[in-house]
Amino acid sequence: MLQRFEPQAIKGPDGKALPGPVMGLHDALAQATPGTTVQLLPGTYTPDKGGIDFPRDGSPDLPITLRGLGSDTVIDARTESSKIISIVSGSGEEDSLMVPDFREGIHCLSFAHKQWIVVENLTFLRCADAVIYAIDSEYITLRNSTILGGLYAFLALGRGSHHLLMEDNVWIQDPPQLMWNRYHWCEYKYGELTSQAGAFFASLDIPGGVIVRRNRIHNTFNAVRMDVSGRQRSNPDMRGRLNTNVEVYDNEFSFTRDNVLEPEYDATNWWFHGNRIRNAHAWFSFDGLYGGRWYLYDNVGWFDDKPSRECAVNGECRKWQLRNPELCSDLHDGGRVFKFRPDGRYAPGPLYIFNNSWYLRSSLIKDGRLGYIGHWDNAIGFCRPEDYPDGLCDVDKPFFNGFLWDNDNYAFGPDLSNHPDFPTKLRAQGYRVAGISVPPSQSLFVDGAHGNLALVENSPGRGAGCIVSEDERGLLECRDPPQPGAGPDIGAPSEGASGPAVDFVFYDGGLYPEPPRIVRVDLPGQVKPEAPLRIVFSVPITLMASDVRVDIGFGDAADPTTSDSCAASGRTLTCPVTAALPRAPLRQVFLPNAIAGPTGLLATTWGSVSDLITIPGQRASDESNEPPP
Repeated sequence: MLQRFEPQAIKGPDGKALPGPVMGLHDALAQATPGTTVQLLPGTYTPDKGGIDFPRDGSPDLPITLRGLGSDTVIDARTESSKIISIVSGSGEEDSLMVPDFREGIHCLSFAHKQWIVVENLTFLRCADAVIYAIDSEYITLRNSTILGGLYAFLALGRGSHHLLMEDNVWIQDPPQLMWNRYHWCEYKYGELTSQAGAFFASLDIPGGVIVRRNRIHNTFNAVRMDVSGRQRSNPDMRGRLNTNVEVYDNEFSFTRDNVLEPEYDATNWWFHGNRIRNAHAWFSFDGLYGGRWYLYDNVGWFDDKPSRECAVNGECRKWQLRNPELCSDLHDGGRVFKFRPDGRYAPGPLYIFNNSWYLRSSLIKDGRLGYIGHWDNAIGFCRPEDYPDGLCDVDKPFFNGFLWDNDNYAFGPDLSNHPDFPTKLRAQGYRVAGISVPPSQSLFVDGAHGNLALVENSPGRGAGCIVSEDERGLLECRDPPQPGAGPDIGAPSEGASGPAVDFVFYDGGLYPEPPRIVRVDLPGQVKPEAPLRIVFSVPITLMASDVRVDIGFGDAADPTTSDSCAASGRTLTCPVTAALPRAPLRQVFLPNAIAGPTGLLATTWGSVSDLITIPGQRASDESNEPPP
């Protein structure tokens, strides 16, 4: 499809007309080279059935960027865009979202054996199978976009797919909430709607390297689901090599009909932290997995609704209960936080769950079997049935509901809960749990029913937690504070408070290399006036020059500052700054292009936790990223 617009029809943030030639989208992508940004002008773009194709690659830290103008730039896989918009505006036609056939393979953007591509600031409608369909592609980014309808926002396939980033997007798979309210869960697992049981991010047989951060993911079946094909499952040499290095943090999830996290068969080194979960069925599915090293911390989760309420009234659920009583006898509305597998194969772990706050109407663990779990400093509040006359809060929901373990190599506590069985009755049943109990009539949180999961004033959980840290083997442990009451608060950190000092570290499954990637930044003077610049990378680093320093820019308000000589230790770069820092806000930190990882790859700013860090040598074509004079 070719579209032309006059240059004066669109202006940039500074009010000036955007520069550059105006041409058709296909022509622009065909001519794009590393570092090129293709700016779409206002309008609706309709891709071919196979999706808009990107014929060229970007290069390391010089991607090809396809950029839109938010709601003014729409990529719609169908021409009748008015139908889906009517759903959002509340003007009816709520079933129109179901018009696309999700089996037709309609992709809005297609990547095959591509690398270093950024897609940003676009609106996507009815990309029935996927917005981004990537086969054996790496360093692909989807950011700052709005996606309505469809099966997947991002679908990745193949052992060549890794380093995939989704950040600052909004995805609403099912705006009218039919999935949550109207139909039985079994309709999406076994019935006519199985082709709509999608996920924000989904994959098959990829090695990993996935970052999902700062997204708002609403009204979906799954959020993050990564699977392994039968062919790869039959190869024992592949265990621990697929679905590795997955980071999911600072997202909002709401009305998730099945799982927020669902790794299948194999998963290693998954990090889930700083997220907010509202209304999910079975939050974390860790059943029948190989792998381990799973970290869940600093999250909050609560409920103010439960699924299939409309289905129970309109008779749809009754049909499934009669048709398949073995699998669908109940509404699948009870839920649980953790799902394990009750038979033979169990989640081996280690599974670390610490400093989370949950407000529940369901069991923490319904059933299943597990190996090692470290469950520390969690605040687990349960609702009271008398506060919910509509039956939203069930009576006598067990804390655990019969899970098993192979040995005593697990630990629960110190935790905080108002469940009547915690911890005394649970210990009498053989569970090794410890922590602080409060009466069931007492709430743990300021307003759990509305998502305020800060501990109440004078909570016994304040200062009562253990200190989570790494031991000499790189495993986590829960250490007693130096004196009673001097530990962290139990539960997720309150706003503005710092959480556990745990940083992502790359696990090498042998299928793809990892350049040093920035996973933590402590700016100079941020904590103490004399504090140095400290940058933690995903892998150990070495310095390729004898005297490495960083330049620190403060915009036009002050002259730049240069650090003293930096030192590398393990994964950490430390750069002292003895010069007096100006009071102006820090605008940019310029790292030299002389930091390498174990495989010789130079450090990258891809996926960095801070947009203040720049490596000028990698972006020499961009004048705005040149170091200060």
